[in-house]
Amino acid sequence: MKDSDSETLFTRVQWTKICLRTKKEKLFSDSLERECKTLRSGTLSSHGIYLSCMGRDKSKRVDEFPLYFYKGGKILEEEKVAAVTGTRRPTAAGKTVAAQTARILAGLGYRIVSDLSSGISSCVQTQMLDLGFPGIAVIPSQAGKVYPSYREDLAEKITHSGGTVVWLLPPMKNARIYPSDFALANTFIASLSDFVVFIEGTLRSGTKSLIEYAAENGREVMVWKSAVKTPQSQMSEYLIESGCKYFESPEQLLPNEYSTHREKSSINLTRDEIMILDCALEETPLSLLVEKSAIPASKALSLITCLELRGFLEKTPDGNIKRTEFR
Repeated sequence: MKDSDSETLFTRVQWTKICLRTKKEKLFSDSLERECKTLRSGTLSSHGIYLSCMGRDKSKRVDEFPLYFYKGGKILEEEKVAAVTGTRRPTAAGKTVAAQTARILAGLGYRIVSDLSSGISSCVQTQMLDLGFPGIAVIPSQAGKVYPSYREDLAEKITHSGGTVVWLLPPMKNARIYPSDFALANTFIASLSDFVVFIEGTLRSGTKSLIEYAAENGREVMVWKSAVKTPQSQMSEYLIESGCKYFESPEQLLPNEYSTHREKSSINLTRDEIMILDCALEETPLSLLVEKSAIPASKALSLITCLELRGFLEKTPDGNIKRTEFR
């Protein structure tokens, strides 16, 4: 969306004042709505972009951000949200762990939130799309602009699949992106999340502000501990030394109830588990297996993960799922 498309262009100072007044009053008042009426209707909504307002919407509350723009599905109050973050230049192992982490968290019913930068973030968002669980992408630019611009296709896929793209700034007279905008996006991601998973990054990683804000505000931070020391594992080592919990395999993110019966026994298989096994007689893509099972997707992903851990299912080199020879 071009700047000229909008009926109202704001300066940063004007927008900051509007947000501060909304936060103070804990309500997007009628007077404020008249002041920026085109934000809730007109050109922005014609592009499918809407304004989430404190005190008026039943979207997930982020107190530090009384106003934000979104396209796609609304972020509901009752939804579980997890942030998965890391470097723009991950190792091959880091990419694999990021994808596995996204899959496990999706199976546990979490929506994944990140930005759209290269590396861990785009890997996670792409994996969520493949699973049929589009995530939440937070963009550090004005409403309607995708940053980085080469991620426009990914942003469209997220919104068209039922996911959400979030902007924290309105159409502005100065469209320049400042370093503080990235920090602002990181703060939103941390605020929205129930917890944060960090995969890998150097000590100069831009995600440091996200992790610090999350820790300072009571969000648990879990860190992947790589078996091999590389420059990309520096931040992980620092966070672990600082007291953050760590995991060596994404399977360790599963709650205890998913790992107490890992032995390969078919005695206690549920009807849904049997249904999934019957659908996996041949190699089947994960998304198709979920569809064939006719079980709600989040539950099916959890069951598939558990069946893998117990040895009933295995992943092929092509990334498909098939039943083992046990049964």
